[in-house]
Amino acid sequence: MRRISRVAMKIFYLLLLISPVFFQSLFFIYAVKRGWRSIRLLSASTTVSFAIFSFILWYGTGEVWILKMSLGFTLFFGISILCWPIIAKELVEKIGFRW
Repeated sequence: MRRISRVAMKIFYLLLLISPVFFQSLFFIYAVKRGWRSIRLLSASTTVSFAIFSFILWYGTGEVWILKMSLGFTLFFGISILCWPIIAKELVEKIGFRW
């Protein structure tokens, strides 16, 4: 039985890390084409994407502190996107999103 080389494993791991961001961007493009311009939808999809990224990163490294820090940043980004209508009204109006 042949083993997978270290280089191939690193490439597979990097592809696995990139996949949540790629699928989140595909979903965002689909949502914009359908007319779903909601801040809550953007916040939820970004939070889920970052959470999946965090779990993949944690599984690859095995370090618990990485999981805690990345999930903390995930919640921070999700909540900050939800606050856009309050702190950046001009941005929300320019991109055409609604609450």
